Amino acid sequence: MFDLWSRLSDFPIGSPEHLELMNLEMSLEEAEDEFADAEARAKMEEEARRKEYEDQRKIAEYEWIASNRAFSLQESENDIFCGKRVLVVEGNKSNYLALSALINHTGVMLDFANNVAEALEKYCMYSDDYDMILLDADMPEIDVYDAACRIKSYYRSSGEIPIITMTDNVSPGELEYYRAIGMDSCLHKPMEAEAVIAKMQEYLTKRAG
Repeated sequence: MFDLWSRLSDFPIGSPEHLELMNLEMSLEEAEDEFADAEARAKMEEEARRKEYEDQRKIAEYEWIASNRAFSLQESENDIFCGKRVLVVEGNKSNYLALSALINHTGVMLDFANNVAEALEKYCMYSDDYDMILLDADMPEIDVYDAACRIKSYYRSSGEIPIITMTDNVSPGELEYYRAIGMDSCLHKPMEAEAVIAKMQEYLTKRAG
């Protein structure tokens, strides 16, 4: 490859030829930098489009499952769910949307919090309105034990409400571990409609009793 910098010594410093070569080399370097930046932007945009497509595909899949699943609610079960509000603390909004699609026929109202700080803010303002909390166990900024402790420190007149953790972990003794650190139970990801609804029915019924 022709190296312009090696030719600079062929001309006196400050001569027209020397200045022309310097300007040409700088122009080439700027063009290379612009090309590298454009290539990096293109990769980032492609990754963003791929993620958006995967998120939309996941949501559409869950919506299809929910709409075609042979799972009906009895009238008494509808009474349990109707008007109930659940705070979902989930680091990935696509997971929240997928969960919402799974249970949209129950009448349960979901509120989304992207992190524990946002969840605490909402819970402090509307603690009496919530009947259950679903807590993502895999949020990077805080562990589930600290999250549960912070949430429970804000219990008000509504008393303790069920906290169900959502986790990818399926190791033995997992349920006992989460109960030991203050959770009431856990749900495994990817979540199935029947499992989510059964868990909500179990703890909403206990709370109503």
